[in-house]
Amino acid sequence: MTVKKLSVVTFVSCLLLSACSSENTVTPSSSSTKVTTTNPPTIKTTIPVDTVPAPEDTQPDPEALARNKECERVRPTAPKPTQFDSWDSPGVLTTSMNIDAEGNTIITGLMSDEHDFDITSKRKTLGVNGWSFKFLAKFNERQEFSWMKCQGEETLSHWYVGPTVNTDSSGNIYQCDTGLSKFSPAGKLLWSVVSEPLSCVTNSSGESVIAGPEANFVDTNGKTIWSAKNCSCSTATFDQEGNIFVGGQNGLKKFSSSGKQLWKINFRSRNSDFGPNGYSEYGGGFVTDQVGIRTDRDNNIVFVFSLNLKNDVDPSSKTKILSPVWFQDTAIAKYTSGGELLWAQKVKIPKTVVKTTRYAEGYDISFKPNGDIIVLGGGKLGKNTDQDLRLFLAKFTTDGEQTRFMWLGEYLSFIHNMGHHIVTDTTGRTYVTSAGEKLPPFLISRDM
Repeated sequence: MTVKKLSVVTFVSCLLLSACSSENTVTPSSSSTKVTTTNPPTIKTTIPVDTVPAPEDTQPDPEALARNKECERVRPTAPKPTQFDSWDSPGVLTTSMNIDAEGNTIITGLMSDEHDFDITSKRKTLGVNGWSFKFLAKFNERQEFSWMKCQGEETLSHWYVGPTVNTDSSGNIYQCDTGLSKFSPAGKLLWSVVSEPLSCVTNSSGESVIAGPEANFVDTNGKTIWSAKNCSCSTATFDQEGNIFVGGQNGLKKFSSSGKQLWKINFRSRNSDFGPNGYSEYGGGFVTDQVGIRTDRDNNIVFVFSLNLKNDVDPSSKTKILSPVWFQDTAIAKYTSGGELLWAQKVKIPKTVVKTTRYAEGYDISFKPNGDIIVLGGGKLGKNTDQDLRLFLAKFTTDGEQTRFMWLGEYLSFIHNMGHHIVTDTTGRTYVTSAGEKLPPFLISRDM
């Protein structure tokens, strides 16, 4: 991939996913979402590029390929010193990570200049001074460097959507950016499909869901099995029975493994009249497309999202009203596999009152080994409208009681749209994607 700018399709997608929806209801499979069982025209399965040469007019730039190779070359020398700049030289910016079945850590994102990827006293310097690349890297269970793929020059842009990464039970790696690509555990590209995703999710069998304006279900060989038109979803997850849940700021939907929509829950959301670049009703900003959705060991769905309008989040005849304090709060809701609300509430942020400037967003979810829920959020949360955005973690019991809140550092406003993820390992340690971390694997690490 070359320099990444927000395409017209992606920009329209951002607006589409954030458009207002109707009042909250649970709708059965007769809804307007259209499911097809043929490959949609925007999805193209490609032959692995490392085994079959491309036509001459589509061959990558030889100089770009040479820079990729230089970026991947491990050197024992110290990295060349560079001046950190959050826009032009952000260091190692991780936008997604995954811990595979053997405890290996895989990260992806954007890297500028040179960095030492060796956590020991030795040196393993990678990168190219003065250049930025999309990358995919693997570390072993001791977080020692294994390999890295530099995947073309890339620069930050407004509404930046970073790549995401997942693994299957065999350790194969699935990277999602301008489509979905599968790599072997050793980093060999096996296949790619081209699409316009916002994120992807992969189950232990290697089946994936590409989430975006439409959802596509792709098998482990890269074949699109079915697609759901008008999904308007930014993330997805599987349950233990193979059902698929997709979500966005306007709610969530459940599909069977064969692509039948089983139900949906709609939320109301506004987008175009305020945003993180200011607290004016005419700021012209956009709410993040990112939401968090996971299923627990009992196949319940936990959903975190940005609440900026009054919503009844209970789809039954009962009522559960959540309203933002000011512009926007982070909300979390738990539903059964059948769409019944178990509980819902807003994240309690310390030292904030009604008159305090608050613009909070919900990004992702993970589970501790005992079932407790960890929520990742962020936003402009202080009294000053010009302050930088801050990340936070909040912990909830399985019954919805918030038991802990932890501030993390400031984060970059230009990765506001997507690119904030968390993973909690089998020991209960939580890892958060970050920008500018000095030590590999370039993640924030906390005990919650």
